[in-house]
Amino acid sequence: MRCVIDVPVFTGLTERLLRWLHRVPSFRERDDGQFSSIVKNAFEKSRNTYGTRRLKIALSHQG
Repeated sequence: MRCVIDVPVFTGLTERLLRWLHRVPSFRERDDGQFSSIVKNAFEKSRNTYGTRRLKIALSHQG
């Protein structure tokens, strides 16, 4: 037996999903992205050895 799915039910869901996928990132998302790249660079500078405490100190010295 074949299952029949009502297409209009999924149309609204698909439209909302596509709108969400192509949205402009919020200020917080952009800010978080910049901050995470700064932390990542500091971690890589330490040859991946610093933990959270030492990263915090290193980042405070950077400004």
